[in-house]
Amino acid sequence: MRAFNGDIEDIIRKRKSCRSYSDRKIGNDIMAEVMTMLRDVESIATSAIQLKYLGGSGTKGNERVGTYGMISGATDYIAIIARREGNDPVEIGRLFETAVIQLADLGLDTCWLGGSFNRKDFEGRLDLGSSEYIPIVSPVGYGKERFSILDSSVRAMVGADTRKPWNEMFFNENALNPLEKDKAGAFRIPLEMVRLGPSASNKQPWRVIVDSKGCHFYLSRDKGYGLKTYDLQLNDIGIAMCHFELTASQWGMAGSWKSESHPATPAEWEYVRSYII
Repeated sequence: MRAFNGDIEDIIRKRKSCRSYSDRKIGNDIMAEVMTMLRDVESIATSAIQLKYLGGSGTKGNERVGTYGMISGATDYIAIIARREGNDPVEIGRLFETAVIQLADLGLDTCWLGGSFNRKDFEGRLDLGSSEYIPIVSPVGYGKERFSILDSSVRAMVGADTRKPWNEMFFNENALNPLEKDKAGAFRIPLEMVRLGPSASNKQPWRVIVDSKGCHFYLSRDKGYGLKTYDLQLNDIGIAMCHFELTASQWGMAGSWKSESHPATPAEWEYVRSYII
């Protein structure tokens, strides 16, 4: 995997979704790094997942093609290809966010699109098998220097800069005992990077219980949300796992994701994975 140039915490804090792009082109040297990075991320997938770069997918005459007006000015995109049956939204989220963070490290802007793009439009640009589809895409490029009305209005609509407090997300030993930030020890920064992560409509569905084994990740689902074509909220857990894993590894806490025995939780929480040091 390509080594990061910057500090993971700094990259995550500074990266914001960008919906309005300038006409500045990506240089050949940066493009070469992007293509190598996509292959590296693809290689760590544990299922049949591909990452594709779609150059020139937008046009000057029809810049918003395929995105229902949610993206302006973008000509290039990345897309993830998965199986229609048996895909793992958690892994897709973790891998795609890894690519997004890598792109941010290269100075490129992105914006997750899970429900607000025309799948048939994008799938028509690739030679997909009958069992394959595209669950997620993102524009790639250089954002305009100032946030556009589009950027500002969408961010305001979903409350993009608002995050739930620690005591609603993180817990010590069990779901009844909120974890105080100043008592999180070595997990404080990795968990804070989880808290700052993007999520569909800013639902922030992740919950984490810390105990002697490690950190156990759960989904507190917004009932009925994001299930029409793809489980966006399990995808969000993958994003959280990416932020946690990258930050923990940088801080010398390399571990692995496992399905483990885990603390009991409220009935509405769904256990997903545990990070074991």
